[in-house]
Amino acid sequence: RSPVAVYVCNLEGRITNYNTRIRELWGRDPDEHDRFCVSAKVILTDGTFAPNSYGPMAMALRDGTSFRDLDVYARRRDGGIGRVIVNIDAIRDENGDIIGAINVVQDITMLHETQEIFATIIEQAAIGIVLVNGDGSIRDVNPFAFQMLGYNREEVIGRDFRDFGHPDDLSATAAGFASL
Repeated sequence: RSPVAVYVCNLEGRITNYNTRIRELWGRDPDEHDRFCVSAKVILTDGTFAPNSYGPMAMALRDGTSFRDLDVYARRRDGGIGRVIVNIDAIRDENGDIIGAINVVQDITMLHETQEIFATIIEQAAIGIVLVNGDGSIRDVNPFAFQMLGYNREEVIGRDFRDFGHPDDLSATAAGFASL
């Protein structure tokens, strides 16, 4: 099973080729009525509706615009909504004229839902949680940790986590972090 859905449109926006992941993602095969994409509606993450005839695939076919890691919501004909990342490129002939476009679609619905659950758990935890980047800078802190540290968000985010440790614990903390 392919981890990504792939489809190709001709210059008129008709879907001419696709893999089986398209069927799994949208719950059906593309048909003669589909133009530019298989979803019934594309909604950008800012809430903007992008009609298929003006959406990313249509833009690639019209003027060659490429899209990289475009995060969108896609509504299926059955009403279900999925969150996907699309990567779209125009296909050109030997003269450089656009003759079609290809879209590689990755379903990130479950990833996004898991991230939301994780964020809720951290936000509501009754213990202090500090998320640290690989370089030691603080990426995020939950409300309980702010109470424990006595700082506000702006004072903590981006600073090195070792700035908030007890001086007697710094060498053990540094060694533990280095072993990660």
